[in-house]
Amino acid sequence: MKKLLIITDDFLDLGGARSVAWQQALALRDKYSVTVFTAADNVVQLDGVKIIQTKHRIPNKRRFKDNICFKPVVREFEHILEEINPDIVHGHNLHKHLSLACLRQAKLKGAKTFLTLHDTMWLTYGKFISAVNPRDLSNQPKVYYKIKLFNQLKQARFKFNPFRKNKILRLLPYIDQIFAVSDSLRKIYLSNGWSKIETLYNGIDISQWEKFSEINILNSKINFNNKHTLFFAQRLSKEKGIIQLTKAMKQIINKDPQAVLIIAGKERGFKQIITDIATTELFNKHFIFLGEVDRSTIKQVMHMVDVVVNPSIYPDPFNLVNIEAMACAKPVVGTCFGGTHEIVLDKKTGFIINPFNVNLLAEVCLKLLLDKSLRDKLGQQGFLRVRDEFSLNKQLDMLSLKFYLNT
Repeated sequence: MKKLLIITDDFLDLGGARSVAWQQALALRDKYSVTVFTAADNVVQLDGVKIIQTKHRIPNKRRFKDNICFKPVVREFEHILEEINPDIVHGHNLHKHLSLACLRQAKLKGAKTFLTLHDTMWLTYGKFISAVNPRDLSNQPKVYYKIKLFNQLKQARFKFNPFRKNKILRLLPYIDQIFAVSDSLRKIYLSNGWSKIETLYNGIDISQWEKFSEINILNSKINFNNKHTLFFAQRLSKEKGIIQLTKAMKQIINKDPQAVLIIAGKERGFKQIITDIATTELFNKHFIFLGEVDRSTIKQVMHMVDVVVNPSIYPDPFNLVNIEAMACAKPVVGTCFGGTHEIVLDKKTGFIINPFNVNLLAEVCLKLLLDKSLRDKLGQQGFLRVRDEFSLNKQLDMLSLKFYLNT
């Protein structure tokens, strides 16, 4: 049995990119001897998976200087390589507390090396917001893939590292294959000096998203009777489009008094921001905050709502919420920026919109809320699409058969 070492900053089944490495380890533990090296604080142990947690942390102010080659982590990783002697080392992101140089050390040790890119953080100093023009409200707005130095300086400020790009590029030859989770993300990296990147979409275990009985505690929080429900289930931030969605909700409520927006995610001060936009009266009647909840609650709500909304205002690379919603046969109103339009087919499994066009965002949400037959049709087509194109088995079979087995 070949030895697979997965290295990842986060290793948690809490959604988003951090759960991809978790799913990979869980699904491949019967085919490989799997070890995980992670900087995650709270890790649930998995049968058949050895988990090694590093205690080393990069201070936030030094993140973009130290995450290329953070010596304490690299030295610890060298000892792990000696102990395990892995055949395959697969990194996920690695830019928070771990280090890109870990893959160099793995390659020098003789392992086959892989890196999956889930975001643009090896190029940018935050979300790639400069790629879009918020004043362009057209249906197919231009995306600026090339990253400009001025925008990096503006975003990074005192964290800017002038040597970062060249140091990163010097490490890339030690990586046998780089994956991007969407064509959009792949294009961004290729436009900024990277190479040998293939698109490998994230996958989902559809059986884990089957409908199950309602939970009383959830029903006590949300009264679904005679309500038309939208669901926003991702990190609360301006970049994820919560401001635009709140503005759209004011228009939706005006035409559909039964409309409710359910929000799942850490509050992060956005209750007050949303209240200021929507007014206290509308907020109390039409907005429900669940806070940061576990995956079982997300699955429950996903099955009970009418429409899932993903209005990111930057090139959001993939967003697992898209395929999670489709696995629950729910139509998605998704952003035109990033990888969402590669997943959600416009007018077939949902609607693709420019989220800066708040009027259009409100219009398509309202159209779905008021037309159950359309919701059911798009939701069923979405389910078939995720089953055929975005299953976890399909993703891991391609990874294992096309890449791992060539080691």
